[in-house]
This record gives sequence, structure tokens and C-alpha cells, in this order.
Amino acid sequence: MAMILVWRWSVCVALHVGCTTLAVQDVANMWPQTMRELHPPRFGRVLLWVVTAIFAHAAYNGAAVMAQLSGCEF
Repeated sequence: MAMILVWRWSVCVALHVGCTTLAVQDVANMWPQTMRELHPPRFGRVLLWVVTAIFAHAAYNGAAVMAQLSGCEF
């Protein structure tokens, strides 16, 4: 039981911090530009990072499911 706690508080936290960091790339730059130019935000550049974060999270989830199905115990 202790190993799952270590896993959840290290790997899972790192995964979510990493995915959040990916998802907010360019948002910090987009907002001041939006306010300066007074136009709606353009999410084209930001969308690539959000999709990358989604795929990274999905890959982790897929690996976790496969590990559990193969009998790996954390």
C-alpha cells in the first residue's frame, strides 16, 4: 500500500504539473497581446500545446492501464 502512495504523490503530481505547463505555453504571452491589440484571443498557437498535454496525459493513462492489466503491482 505504501508504494502506491509514493507513486501517487510523485509520478502523478509530476505528470499533472508537466501537462499543465505544456497546456499554458504561450497563454502568458497571448493575454497581454490580446489586451494591447484589443482583439479576441487567438487560440491557434495555444491549441497545439493543449493537444500535446492531452496526448501526454493519455499516454500515461494508457501505460498505467496496460501495467495493471499485465499484473504489475505498484
